[in-house]
Amino acid sequence: MDLERKRWVSLAANSVGTLVEWFDFMVFAYLTPVLAPLFFPSHDKLASLLATYGLFWLGFAIRPLGGACIGCIGDLFGRRWTLLGSVILMSLPMLATGFLPTYAQIGFWAPALLAVTRLAMGFSVGGEFSGTVVALFETAAKGRSALAVNLANVSSCLGALLAAAAVTGLSALLGAEKMSAGGWRIPYFLGALLALGAILLRFFLHETPQYEETRKKGMVAKTPLRDVWRADKMAMAACAIGCGFYGHTYYLLGTYLPNRMETDLHLSGSVIFLAAVVANTSLALFPQLFAPWVDRVKWRPFLWVTGILTMLAVWPALEMVEKGGAGWVVAGLLVFAVPQTAFTSAVLPAASALFPTPRRFTGMSVAYNIGMLAFAGPVPGVAAWLHAQYGTFGPAAMVVAMGVMTLFFLGKYPDTEEGTSPD
Repeated sequence: MDLERKRWVSLAANSVGTLVEWFDFMVFAYLTPVLAPLFFPSHDKLASLLATYGLFWLGFAIRPLGGACIGCIGDLFGRRWTLLGSVILMSLPMLATGFLPTYAQIGFWAPALLAVTRLAMGFSVGGEFSGTVVALFETAAKGRSALAVNLANVSSCLGALLAAAAVTGLSALLGAEKMSAGGWRIPYFLGALLALGAILLRFFLHETPQYEETRKKGMVAKTPLRDVWRADKMAMAACAIGCGFYGHTYYLLGTYLPNRMETDLHLSGSVIFLAAVVANTSLALFPQLFAPWVDRVKWRPFLWVTGILTMLAVWPALEMVEKGGAGWVVAGLLVFAVPQTAFTSAVLPAASALFPTPRRFTGMSVAYNIGMLAFAGPVPGVAAWLHAQYGTFGPAAMVVAMGVMTLFFLGKYPDTEEGTSPD
């Protein structure tokens, strides 16, 4: 197989696992209004909803541990088999969730078992998205790293879009009563089938050229976790904050807003599905449109400008969505999605370039997942609470505060894929 064909096979096989990962997480997010009364029955609707959002965050809580374990395996033994193993592990808790009994059937054990499946899923995906980004970065042709890395966004958003289609379509077909009675299980069975397809594709995965070169030179790290904590502290902090801002804004756009449209604004199913399509299509395609430009410009100035524009866009975008009409919803999503996806298109390749190849999988997996735990996972619940207290100003202020903190760390990011960053 020639080099270019081998590269594209690897890019495709690497990307498919993130589809499964994000399908699961977004199915859980979209099903939150259905799962809340089934697993956390309460007379207080907001309390029940926040408890279920808490489990959404719990899936993130275990991810740094999973990232550390899977990342070390990836640096010690290679990217290929590690990423195959991660997608196999993902399929098990996804399938198990579809068989869980509810609170009405077994009481307290129902939310406890749901928590176990979220922890198991969180652990298994701890190295999935970050590992995929690393593999894409190391497989890319020279000068095209942003274009390659952002395939992870395409795949993840395709997974989210499939999740939205599955949940919205089933809700329309079955109705609220049948969805609560057991229809909510169907998306998890569909996810298990997607995982099986991803497993088969990853058998065709090739090792990344950069890792192969590292292995041939005898430079494979023997203690990657210890090495990354000793040598890359500032890179870890910069990666966690920068990727945290990306996740923070992603979950506001892709999770919090669709759920608010359903539970608080009571928009029609067609408008909610339209919003999910617009949001996830934007999150998937816009970074790819920006990526060729990112590969030709200096990354740090690009990140500063797009980070500031994202902060400026959030409040007017939220206000537009609050108006409730389909046109206003679409306009609000696009106003926020354009600068947010421009930031995303540069932050993922730049974060990968923060770490040297021998410890890149470990460094990226641990730092990325710490950022997701601290700054992304809490977003749906915190934004819902802030909106209940302060209206649209609350979630908007949350994004701006996170953005201001991020700006202080962007100076540590490299300007190009060569990995050079300021002292």
